[in-house]
Amino acid sequence: MAFLGPLRSTLLALLAAAALAAAAPVLAQDLVDEGRLDLLFAELAYALDEEEAQEVTNEIWDVWTHPDDPDLAELMDQSALFSQTGQLDEAIAVLNQVVADWPHYAEGWNRRATLNYVIGNFDAALDDIAEALAREPRHFGALSGRMEIELALGEDESARATMMEALHIHPFLAGRERFPGLPQPMLRL
Repeated sequence: MAFLGPLRSTLLALLAAAALAAAAPVLAQDLVDEGRLDLLFAELAYALDEEEAQEVTNEIWDVWTHPDDPDLAELMDQSALFSQTGQLDEAIAVLNQVVADWPHYAEGWNRRATLNYVIGNFDAALDDIAEALAREPRHFGALSGRMEIELALGEDESARATMMEALHIHPFLAGRERFPGLPQPMLRL
């Protein structure tokens, strides 16, 4: 029976390691396919035209809005349903839970920012945009939202700078026409 001592110690160490791993914080890469996003952003940077860029953009949004965690995905679906039916307070309540339980998930912050913008709570929207960008600096949707708020606040130069930042990520992003003189995307025909 003496041989059970080392085996027992090994089993306890494995169980402790498993418990620590289960308690470890969930990182963004555990919620969305970061490798796929990296490839999509590379494709977006070299899109030949607006149509190709839109196809890649749709795929990026698909990754962002369909997290791998089934519980998180269900809550995101609930928030979308509430939003679509005009139940914005309920949608924000669900997103409050999302950002509390999955704080590394950038799209939870971005979606709540969008709803805060819609209800006119610009300060909360800007705070949420900052959180989204801290987690996903390439989030052109969050940048676009920040640009819209800056325009609404009369901060035209800041809005222009935000649009230029977004265009470095997404060369065909809608909204550039609001800023005359911005460089046009280079078409590669």
